[in-house]
Amino acid sequence: MPRGYPDWFGQPQFPKYGAIKSITGETIVERDVLTNVFSITGKGKIDSGRAWYSPYLGFFTAYFNLKIDGVSIWSNFIDHMKQLGCYAGSGQALFLLSYDSVLGLYTIGIRGDITFETSFILQTKQYTNTDLTCHYDVLYTLIE
Repeated sequence: MPRGYPDWFGQPQFPKYGAIKSITGETIVERDVLTNVFSITGKGKIDSGRAWYSPYLGFFTAYFNLKIDGVSIWSNFIDHMKQLGCYAGSGQALFLLSYDSVLGLYTIGIRGDITFETSFILQTKQYTNTDLTCHYDVLYTLIE
């Protein structure tokens, strides 16, 4: 009789994730326009991710919205995230990786255990006097 742990991953009740995939790019964000930074369609999970604006000196505030399966589940302004202490390890879906008004660096992280059934969309809106570039780098896997 074989010993050891059973092969749980061969069972149909446990999803089989495919290979890890990467999505990287940038999106131009116009002033005061809610813009999709990136979107992923299918059934899967996020492994890790981040989004950041190109360095900008001057008054800056941005709003981030996370939509999973067509439902907005988390949204906040980047400066409110700082005030609330939304940093890595805080349990928030989105958290601050950097907030530096001297160098003009603003980066958010995406928690790595978020699952989705049909879609995952990160949106942003910024309130400067010019168009800005929002960059992103996300690792995810889809269920095969």
